Amino acid sequence: MRNYFIIGLMSSLGGGSGELIHTLHTREGDVFDIAISPAPFATAALILVHGFGVQRDSRGLFTDLTAAVSDKATTICGDFSNVEPGLTRAVPLSQQAERLKTVMDFSRHELDVERSVQIGHSQGSLVVALAHQPNDAVLLAPPLGNAYENFIATSGWTKRGSRLDLQGESILIRSDGSRILVPKEFWDDFRALGNVNPLLQRLADESFATIYFAGADSILGEQETPEGIKSKTIPGANHDFAPPARGNLISTLLQDLGL
Repeated sequence: MRNYFIIGLMSSLGGGSGELIHTLHTREGDVFDIAISPAPFATAALILVHGFGVQRDSRGLFTDLTAAVSDKATTICGDFSNVEPGLTRAVPLSQQAERLKTVMDFSRHELDVERSVQIGHSQGSLVVALAHQPNDAVLLAPPLGNAYENFIATSGWTKRGSRLDLQGESILIRSDGSRILVPKEFWDDFRALGNVNPLLQRLADESFATIYFAGADSILGEQETPEGIKSKTIPGANHDFAPPARGNLISTLLQDLGL
């Protein structure tokens, strides 16, 4: 039985040539968009899960990855934040995981591919682990250990205009001036995870999972790979794998995935 409803379809939206936008409706009543970039005769689908409070292109990372596989694999970028003009609203991680389950269900029923690979960036890696789907998984610069405590201690919350309120609504001002609104429900959900390493180890036990660390990650710093998970490091990469390191990441990733 399918666990989603398609309630809208538009084509060539958002600047992507041949990009299709579907609006999905989960059985829990949550409505969100996905952008599909189909590749002719593709046998694989890459399901791309962005990080905290950003739009589905994950600050350009997924745009570049989609372009690199345009003749090899179909990509699906989902909205795991609620996007409004000038701001995004953070969605609790458990709700994001339900969205990912819905995307995976859509992929199984609607795409004629032999394999699906989930690729999570930053907090999106936790969403991949929470969704607990039996597919290959790629975790790009994931937060490890007590991710909640580490996140609320980051310097971004001290920037002018930002406000950290764990019992109310928080506001984070990005370097580009965009705003992220964070409800109390997000913090409660995140806090409940505690140490995320066992969650990621469970994913690796039941799926083929690989961590790709950013070698110059000023957001998360140097992290130790949890036991039992394969990992690689992309030298010189920042947290967003910005160019020129992004090219190295994508070529390494495609080689590892056999694409």
